[in-house]
Amino acid sequence: MISRWPWVTSVAAAIIVMTPMAREIFYAAFVSSQRFLQDLMQMIYLGGVAIAILLMVIEWRVRIVIIRRRALAQAATGEHTMES
Repeated sequence: MISRWPWVTSVAAAIIVMTPMAREIFYAAFVSSQRFLQDLMQMIYLGGVAIAILLMVIEWRVRIVIIRRRALAQAATGEHTMES
């Protein structure tokens, strides 16, 4: 059974978030005292979050298509199991 949750993208995003560079971007975006730098880094940070969410949605959709195709293939060949 394949899960519908986008595991690959979630794990990759979690690993990227833990890197020192990502922490510096977060600090510059939300804690920095320079307003220009803060505005710029917020755009970069939120752009990265938007890209990660988009990749998760794409992976989730691909997994749903794969699950449906497998179900249709099993139904067409009669490979489903009947439990009594």
